[in-house]
Amino acid sequence: MHQFFTNKKISEHLYIVQESYCDTSSLTLGLVIGEKYAALIDSGLGAVDGLRSYVEALTDKPILCLVTHGHPDHAGGDVQFDHIYMNALDEPELKWGLTKERRLGDLVDFSDNDQEVLDYAKEHCVDCSDFH
Repeated sequence: MHQFFTNKKISEHLYIVQESYCDTSSLTLGLVIGEKYAALIDSGLGAVDGLRSYVEALTDKPILCLVTHGHPDHAGGDVQFDHIYMNALDEPELKWGLTKERRLGDLVDFSDNDQEVLDYAKEHCVDCSDFH
């Protein structure tokens, strides 16, 4: 099956994490490791689960999820984390953007309409229904 998450270590304290659903495009997340915490910059589309465990394998620090804005390809995996920070002005975006239907609809483009990926995501999409 497709490997959805990969990373590139930039330095001891910085990783670029890629969330990819096809060979031609990917979503870029940042992981900054500080003295007490690690900060994940954005959480991707959340069309498949597993981001949290993937990132936890890169650091032993507690993870803070910092969301740049409320679009589904930046905030879709938020609920996998215990501490999420986002500007309150972006909250209205979440109501429509984090629905399973919306994110799976976006995945058609992000996966280049790969039916195997789309079928897998239907079963493994991050459940954001209780997220506020």
